[in-house]
Amino acid sequence: MRYIINAVAVSGLLLFGLPANAQYRPRGDAGYQDREEFRDRERARFFDRVRADLDRAEATSVPFTDDRTRIVRAREEVNAVQRKLEAGIYDRRELDDAIIAVQRVVDRNHMLSNRDRDDLAGDLTHTRDFRSRIEDRR
Repeated sequence: MRYIINAVAVSGLLLFGLPANAQYRPRGDAGYQDREEFRDRERARFFDRVRADLDRAEATSVPFTDDRTRIVRAREEVNAVQRKLEAGIYDRRELDDAIIAVQRVVDRNHMLSNRDRDDLAGDLTHTRDFRSRIEDRR
């Protein structure tokens, strides 16, 4: 009788233990790469959203004004940060420059609609959170 109980216990462990082990993926496995690719896609979407908000603000701004120049400058800064991050280079100063450029658009652009101002202010909050998450990992 004891032999039967031990046999059932061992077969149960094998039966339920193998599928659980099959779900485990070590850090160097494809699952880790999938998470890295997901982070890269999320980061790209994040910068796309900032750029889209800047594009919308530019569409309503008057050409050849300081308002338009600030928006173009902010977009260039955001593009530079994204290019470096995609190359695996984190440059805190470059990210700070982008944050400052977008902040200037929010603070100084006179013809900015309330929606555009709110969207860009939200982008600034997300960008600062992004910066702090990167800093915390280092």
